[in-house]
Amino acid sequence: CSTSKRQRPLLGLMAVRKVYGSLSSPATLKVMACLLEHDLEFEFVPINLEAGEHKKMPFLSMNPFGQVPVYEEHGSKQFESRAIIRCMGHQYGKEGKELIYWDARKQAAVANWVDVEDHQFEPPALKLISELVIKPKKGMAPDEQAVAEAESKLAKVLDVYEARLTKFKYLASDKYTIVDLLHLPNLQSLVGTPAEKLIESRPRVSAWCAEIMARLAWVKVLDMQRKDQLSLSLAHSHSHSHMDARKLYGSVDSTATMRALVSLLEHDLQFEFVPIDLNDLHKEPFLSLSPFGEIPIFQEGDLTLFALPSFVESRAIMRSISHVYPKPGKEQIYMEPKLQGVVATWIDVEDHLFNPPASQLISELVFGPKNGLQVDEAVVAEAEAKLSKVLDVYEERLSGFKYLGGDKFTSADLTHLPNLYYLMSTSIKRILLERPHVSAWCREIMSRPAWTKVVQMVEKAACA
Repeated sequence: CSTSKRQRPLLGLMAVRKVYGSLSSPATLKVMACLLEHDLEFEFVPINLEAGEHKKMPFLSMNPFGQVPVYEEHGSKQFESRAIIRCMGHQYGKEGKELIYWDARKQAAVANWVDVEDHQFEPPALKLISELVIKPKKGMAPDEQAVAEAESKLAKVLDVYEARLTKFKYLASDKYTIVDLLHLPNLQSLVGTPAEKLIESRPRVSAWCAEIMARLAWVKVLDMQRKDQLSLSLAHSHSHSHMDARKLYGSVDSTATMRALVSLLEHDLQFEFVPIDLNDLHKEPFLSLSPFGEIPIFQEGDLTLFALPSFVESRAIMRSISHVYPKPGKEQIYMEPKLQGVVATWIDVEDHLFNPPASQLISELVFGPKNGLQVDEAVVAEAEAKLSKVLDVYEERLSGFKYLGGDKFTSADLTHLPNLYYLMSTSIKRILLERPHVSAWCREIMSRPAWTKVVQMVEKAACA
């Protein structure tokens, strides 16, 4: 959006909700669609991305990472679109038409497929949109090799979707949830491009797309996008199932498995750990548990949460455990939706901003040398610079709170432990120790008894 003029609700009321973003941003469109699904009145505040407004003050005071959208409600600001949508789904679920589940175990399946969209579907979809939509608009020719590679990746994801949709009407279940909503902007952009054939050639995926793209809330978003303005006003209009049999399949030295392990141990849960030979990941029977052939996998009764490349679904496992088994007085979540929204934001920060450079450094400085590979100093320098910027934000955050999610230990802190463990064994630990608040936070969370047990498991496996 090229204008900075603010669009206000039709009724002229002072908006208690604001979305700061761009109508060209898929993440912004996702948040607006969620607001409209819940019949919530809001004000859209355009941010001029071409002018770099998102990388300047005052926007950086709302999101220090300089990304849209930012969602504001009653003065409280939140960033990371998926965290915003999760929070909104829990806070404003319409009875009978909720986009989430109140049952924590069912919601765990929703969280699993949210992460599938985030890490498996969106990357190749965005690449195709860049090549087939954005480049032609700028008079540039698509990179055919990049298109072919992205189509191949997306086709594999859609094959999994096609199989999933033989069992359910929607991706997470037989009702429309935030999982389906999150796909809308990228699906819409792919329609009308050569990549649309990937959708049309799969009958169940095609039917699913037609169904969700016809939803009234999404039609309204498209209308807003076409008009390049928002002048609409919309009226305002746990039970837990505990299973005794739990299994965690994984490799004890993988960061994703470690994350799931510490979450189970923090909640004093009994479980069976099933070691997986990494050479068996793409064979049956393992593939019947995890269609993407990744670890870890968590099973509890009839619930199975699986992983994706990048080890992301360990966070879905962590979220599920923290919601199903909160320890009174020591919960790793907040029961109040807004506070839990803060925790969800920092989990997504770890996932998208902390984890990528941390994982790159661990690959270069820990696992590479173990496999006889030389360290790529240029890669290390680049990753270190990226991680340093994230840690600067952490240092500021921790100057006001003991932990990232607030003044109590939550999943937002727990999710960092595996990468911190490996980083502390390298020269990179200096960028953690030289920031006093970050250093104190690391020392605090890494001394927790549950994490000490995980470290013992890792070291015992290494000596075996």
